[in-house]
Amino acid sequence: ATLQGHTNMVWALTVLPDGRLASGSWDNTIKLWDPTSGRCLATLIGHTKSVIALTVLLDGRLVSGSWDNTIKLWDPTSGRCLA
Repeated sequence: ATLQGHTNMVWALTVLPDGRLASGSWDNTIKLWDPTSGRCLATLIGHTKSVIALTVLLDGRLVSGSWDNTIKLWDPTSGRCLA
């Protein structure tokens, strides 16, 4: 499958504990994907510049780093930015 939805280059990719994919892009967003259907499930907005790093903590929270000099913590279930 080809997953399409970002409007700029994809820079970061990680797999969530439930098997969903998370991608970070130069369009300043993070998208959560169902890898089976290829469907975008959510778009996380909070950075003001490109998302260049993604990882998952042991407790399942998603962490993103951006060229806006911030690191954000996300709840990938709700899509809410935690910090």
